[in-house]
Amino acid sequence: MEQLADLGEVIGTAGLRWTSPADGRTHEAAAELVAADPAAAAATSIEIAALAADFAQVLKGAAPYADRPVDLASLRERAVALDAAGVEGAGELAELVEAAERATPSQGR
Repeated sequence: MEQLADLGEVIGTAGLRWTSPADGRTHEAAAELVAADPAAAAATSIEIAALAADFAQVLKGAAPYADRPVDLASLRERAVALDAAGVEGAGELAELVEAAERATPSQGR
């Protein structure tokens, strides 16, 4: 496989915008993306960001997941695993997924 970027080289920027249910304000966050070893495990910061994005897509009913099934049960499992690994915010995300499961019985446990 041809290497397209040097390890650690900035290859882009990822941004996220959301409206807080607590204060109704719009918040934004951004982070630089750097080239990593494709054989290495994903950073937990990427794993939780991907989990949050997948959760948003499932809630919207807009799931571009190709060949990987994504549902609330699999999202809960991912969130619980990240929480067990001590990833900040994973416990709260697990609670949100569980609330969504309770609110949508067809997706629930």
